[in-house]
Amino acid sequence: MKKILLPFTFILLPFILFSQDIHFSQYYQAPLMINPSLTGVFNGDMRAGISYKDQWKSVAGTNPVYRTYSLSFDAGLLKKKWENSYLGAGLYIFSDKAGDTKMGTTQINLLLSSIIVVAEGHQVSLGAQGGYAQRSINLSDPGLRWESQFQNEVYTQNISSGEPSSFESYSYPDFSAGVAWNYGSEETSIFKSNPFRANAAVSYQHLNQPKQQYYISEKLNSKIIANGGLFIGMSNTNTALVPSIIYIQNGSL
Repeated sequence: MKKILLPFTFILLPFILFSQDIHFSQYYQAPLMINPSLTGVFNGDMRAGISYKDQWKSVAGTNPVYRTYSLSFDAGLLKKKWENSYLGAGLYIFSDKAGDTKMGTTQINLLLSSIIVVAEGHQVSLGAQGGYAQRSINLSDPGLRWESQFQNEVYTQNISSGEPSSFESYSYPDFSAGVAWNYGSEETSIFKSNPFRANAAVSYQHLNQPKQQYYISEKLNSKIIANGGLFIGMSNTNTALVPSIIYIQNGSL
């Protein structure tokens, strides 16, 4: 029996320009990226995911300007031993490269969550994440052009840019926390005639506001992510609506 899903998503991204993080349009396929409390929250024992995104390939030619990779793995622990609660543990890794400078971020995160059944069909989870990130940049690419290399609006490659040829990579710890709520009975299945599920979550990322230090030392702004969604089965059909919404605020408005 086939089930037809009709997903649609509203994405609100009021980013502050000096502090943007990576994100995926299909964010629900990368739950560990948006909220550590979603670790272990799924039907099953173990879950793994791989995501890839490239951008502006049509502008840059054969090579995308931006490339992002991610790998995740999480599992539910002690499900059979604890009656109304269990733990979730996971690993999330991503790598992001931007532009000819190969400005990149690589980060490894460990996640832990506690999931509790508070009422029939209602589940609440709390999660925390600890990560370690490295940032790098390469200014030696011959394709880079600087304002100082233009004379009378003509570019001359042999003119010195006056910019440093390289920057030292730097690393920093990164911490996040979140809470999530899920509704849906254990018997709910996509093969029922009219299943219904609901979820909502909020996370606070970059709790420690780690320092960033290419030109000058500044803090990485904290980030708030709020998201929610529904699974609405249509009666007497094999169709379901799956609306969702996400709000991301990086820095203060």
